[in-house]
Amino acid sequence: MDEQELVAQFARAFLADDIDGMVALITQNAWFRMPPAHHEYHGPELIGAFLAAVSKGHSGQSSRLITTRANHAPAFATYYIDPHSGLVQQSGLLVLSLAGRRVTELTWFLGPGYLERFDLPGAPFAGAPVSKAP
Repeated sequence: MDEQELVAQFARAFLADDIDGMVALITQNAWFRMPPAHHEYHGPELIGAFLAAVSKGHSGQSSRLITTRANHAPAFATYYIDPHSGLVQQSGLLVLSLAGRRVTELTWFLGPGYLERFDLPGAPFAGAPVSKAP
């Protein structure tokens, strides 16, 4: 599996809230970090539990991704669609570090401001950005 296929597979799992699918793509020693929060999770079990909690927390909201690159690594601008207003709201920038056919690190930069640096939609807006897998 090449980088493009691995990233596309991760994007499909993320959009489907497929926790097992995302966890299957990470290494045994993978890290998940969420700056500026001090959350750090190490290993598939803890990462999977955290991803499940995030999924439960945004239940009822559709996710959207726009692919980009950050520091030469594959990344996604992440968005949620508010089910009541229909507005697309950014959640941050998710950067994947890869080694071979697996994800070794996920860093999800939360909050406003990250997407504008990549010339990506940042403020709440009407209409969903086109989800595009690499």
